[in-house]
Amino acid sequence: LLITALRDSGIYLWKQSIRLVQEADRLDLPAEAHSRNLLIIKYCSLRMKSYDYLAKSLEDNNDMGYMARFRECNEQIRQVMSQLGVKPQQ
Repeated sequence: LLITALRDSGIYLWKQSIRLVQEADRLDLPAEAHSRNLLIIKYCSLRMKSYDYLAKSLEDNNDMGYMARFRECNEQIRQVMSQLGVKPQQ
């Protein structure tokens, strides 16, 4: 059930978020807003990757290779959040 939720609804919703940001990015916005939108798209893409790695890890009985990739991806997410000025929740 968790794997299905990650893959079907989770990744789908992150893709929808990317589409919305891309639509907003077509507007006549200041350069700073376009730069921020690119970071938001990167954040969403990393979230999709993290969901995929987590689902693969669960499918393969917590395969450590996928968990390592999941953790690396989460570190990249934290970096993007920092660039966006958002503090990750503990």
